[in-house]
Amino acid sequence: MASAFAVRCAVAVFVLVGCRGERETGAEEVGDLAFELLQTVPERTMNDYFSRFITVEEVHQLARDTSLVKERMTRERMKRLTVEEWTAVLIQDRAAVLERGAVAGVRWERMAFDRFTFELQEVDGVLGLDGQLSFSSEGQRVHVHVQALWNGATFRLSAIDDLRAVGN
Repeated sequence: MASAFAVRCAVAVFVLVGCRGERETGAEEVGDLAFELLQTVPERTMNDYFSRFITVEEVHQLARDTSLVKERMTRERMKRLTVEEWTAVLIQDRAAVLERGAVAGVRWERMAFDRFTFELQEVDGVLGLDGQLSFSSEGQRVHVHVQALWNGATFRLSAIDDLRAVGN
């Protein structure tokens, strides 16, 4: 099985790909989607939470498009991603966000949006969004890392991780 780091690198490349239907997201809307997910993260089922992220099938589809994934090695890594590996990454990220949020005293239902900043970056031949969502809860300022992949039409959420309480 691939190491967590290798999977995360491959997923970071994938996340910059698009979505369809209710998942369609422009760059600015990625922060809104992440904020909405976090506000209700304790109540959401795993399936509902995961449904907001890029799927393995979408990653595989993206890997076939040489105009969106320019590097051959990246395409090959994306094609090898399994449902089990991707699910493990999402579960680990969600658990860490919930755990760090509890330690920081986050009351998810009482979050107040501050800002969402991001940069568009090409990593390993794939365009993606690397952002930081800032919010407060019960007087505590919090930052969380957010990533999304470009699929040629829109951004598709690929990571919500690395939640950190920030000094006031």
